[in-house]
Formats: sequence, C-alpha cells, structure tokens
Amino acid sequence: MKKKIIFGVGTIGKWIVSVWLKIGMRLDYLADNNPDLWNTSYKGISIVSLEQIKKLDAVEIMVACKKYKEIREQLIKEGISDQCIFECYTMEGFQEQIKKNYVIKETKEQRILFDLENGLVLGGVELWVFQMAKEFQEKGYSIKYLTTNINPPTVSAGQIDTIMLDYQEEKRYKERTWDCVIEIIKYLPCTIVCNFPFQILEAACIVKEMYPERIKVIAVVHSDDAVYYNAYEKNKKSIDEVFVVSKKIEDTILERGFCKDKVHKIQWEIPCKEKLERAYLRKGEPIQIGYAGRITIEQKRVDRFIPLALSLKEKKIPFFIELAGVGNYEDELQKEIKKNKLEEVIHLAGYIPREKIPEFWERQDIMVSCSDIEGHSISQEEAMASGAVPVVFDTSGARDNVEDGYHGYILPIGDIHGMADKIESLYQDKELLEKMGNHSYLSIKEKKNQPDVIKEWEQWLWKTE
Repeated sequence: MKKKIIFGVGTIGKWIVSVWLKIGMRLDYLADNNPDLWNTSYKGISIVSLEQIKKLDAVEIMVACKKYKEIREQLIKEGISDQCIFECYTMEGFQEQIKKNYVIKETKEQRILFDLENGLVLGGVELWVFQMAKEFQEKGYSIKYLTTNINPPTVSAGQIDTIMLDYQEEKRYKERTWDCVIEIIKYLPCTIVCNFPFQILEAACIVKEMYPERIKVIAVVHSDDAVYYNAYEKNKKSIDEVFVVSKKIEDTILERGFCKDKVHKIQWEIPCKEKLERAYLRKGEPIQIGYAGRITIEQKRVDRFIPLALSLKEKKIPFFIELAGVGNYEDELQKEIKKNKLEEVIHLAGYIPREKIPEFWERQDIMVSCSDIEGHSISQEEAMASGAVPVVFDTSGARDNVEDGYHGYILPIGDIHGMADKIESLYQDKELLEKMGNHSYLSIKEKKNQPDVIKEWEQWLWKTE
C-alpha cells in the first residue's frame, strides 16, 4: 500500500492536513524542506525529510506548497515517479485529491440534510423545517439538521439528529465553510435543503462541484431579499432545484436566469377545521389583534406595534394586542410597553406550541404583520384558517393569499396610521369583519384538497439506488 504524504507544512499545508484528518482519511507522513521540522510532528503525524521519503517503497506525495513546479522537479530528480506526485496547494488540486482518496460508503439510506444556519430557534423557516423533517422521517428518510451555535437554541431538535457547526468568532470564514464541507461529505450520498444564502449553501455547492452525482442541492428562497437572490444566482450552476414561497419571488428568480423547469412553488399544509365556529367582537371585550412570529426588529419590525397601539388609543378604540413568539427584542419591547403605559393593551404571550396555534388565532379578530420583508407568511395562512382577518403590509407573498378588501387589507410598508384606520373600520363594522373572516377561512380550506406536500417533494429528491 502506498504511503500517503503531504509535502509542505506551512500555513496552507497545515490547513490541508487538518481538513484531511477531520474527514477521516489516512495520512502516513508529512514532509518539508525545512530541516528544523524534521523528526518533529504536526497533529500526531511525523514530519520527515526527502531522504527519508526515498527509503520508502511506494509513495503518493501531495504537494501543498506554492512552488509546486520546483518541488515536483526536486522530487523527480531524487527518483520519485512523476505519476506519484500531485498538486494540492490550489483549491482545485486539493478538492481533486479529496475526491481521489475519500471513499464514500454505499448505503440504502435516503438522506436529507436540512440547513438551519441560524440555529435551533423559533422562526418561520425553522418551524417549517421542523414539520417537514418530522414528516420525511415518518416516511423512512434519514434526516439530519445542519445547524450552528450562532444563536442560543430556543427549541429542541427532538428525534432528529443534529450536526452542530462551530461558528466561533475566532474561526476564519474559510475554516467555517470547510468544517461544513467536511460534514456534508461524511453524509454522502444525500440531498441538502439550503434555507439560507450563507455558508452552508456555499459549502453545499463546493461538495456539488466535487461529487456532482452524489449530492442534490435544493435551494429555498424564503425571503424577498437581495441577499438570497444574489447568493443563489452566484451558485446557479450548482443548484439543482429552487423552491420559492411567493409569486413575486418566483418572478424575480426567473429574471435572475434560473431555468423555469427548476423553479417550483412550495406548498404547505395548514390545519383547518371543516366548519368555522368562532365569535367576533365578543360582547364587552375589545377588538382582539394578534401577531405570531419572531419578536425582532430585523425584518419583523415588532417595534411598530408601539406606534400602532398609540394610534389606536388616539382613536379611542377598545383593543387588545397579543404577540406570540420569542426573539431578541423581547426585553426592549417590554420596556417600551411600560414606558408608553401600554401594559393593559399589549401582552407578550411568549412561545406557543404549534398544536395550540389554531386556538391562539381563534381568539383573535384581526391578524397583523408589520414586517418590512417577508417571503410568504405561514403565520398569515394559519390565522386565516381560523378566521382571523389579515391587516398586513404589502410584502412578498401577501397578495398570494389576500385580496385587498375581500379577505382583509394590504397597506404600503410602514403605513401604521393606515393600518390603524383599517382596524378602526373593522371595529365599527362587525358584519364586514365576520364576512372577511369567513372569506379568509374558506380560501385556506380550499387548499386542503391540494396534493400531499411530501409526495410532491419526493419527486425532486435525489435517491440512492
């Protein structure tokens, strides 16, 4: 058996050795022209001289030095066959050596990795992934979450295995990306569902370049955000399928040059009763206004609930706002509520389990979203399924479900006073409120007749033979 040797123990060489060992590949020796390194070791691997290499019967030498041509000539001059020398300094050369030396274990498992780069947190994307992963696992697929320590976990992974990536600040971007590449390679063959336009996507595309027949890359565009469009367009050649959550996002992705056959609209199942049984504007109670989602300023703009509440108070409308969810703005929002003396009209309900979400929406007359950016709000559909009337800003996906003036109201982004006006009109016209609530419910109920979501996805998943 030929001895595996990496020649060059500089900065690049050491990084290559670290990656090589993390993947679990055999490495017998390191070599270098620097005599100060001879008879020492790195990562437990002995560093030898060229003279010592010459005594070995059979070798494969991967040169991890910038001066590859000079080292190659030196090795050939010392009697080492040209067929045993390989360039490993450039990324292309390094990736080629991994492909050559790493043995993918054949398996009957149908593996799916879900990208959760923001961590195990309570966001709309994450809740969608948790539901999809659970259903795929019940169908016999081998499911894993590819996640990070970027945010403290707010939920448990449950029965799903988790691959945790270390995103410590002192780690360089390249090192973090390749940590992810290594983990993906370990689980080949597989499909990876990329939910964010960041390093896991980049790592998946690197693996796709290396093993095009062993991995399928599915990219999901969850947000009408240039960051998504730019990253997915950049990696267009490595992405096999693109899933979008709204018509606007679909149009933009197609404008970015993706083949129409590769672009698919995501469907999801929303719990919906056979009959809408609920009350509106209950006697003696204020109009109930609900929000369910992350308690953050970024994208969700929950800070806008303060001016909304103040505007409604000016109109002397009895109201109560209930916010369900967790996020990094909770403490500050509580301070703002207290500062503006809104404790009696705004309540932070915290995390509500998914199975209790219908109950939450059944006690709301109106569903409000103050977001700057959305993909397609699952929360909006869940609210409509329970008959809550949506009063939302004109973000991507809003018009996929809501016809302005029929199911609810769509306002220009940031128009808080306009939002307060629409809530006032619904408060003053209970008949209109009930009619819109029923229209909303019926629009979601109709979707229950659509094809099975997981069955639709299965036609796009790469499966082992």
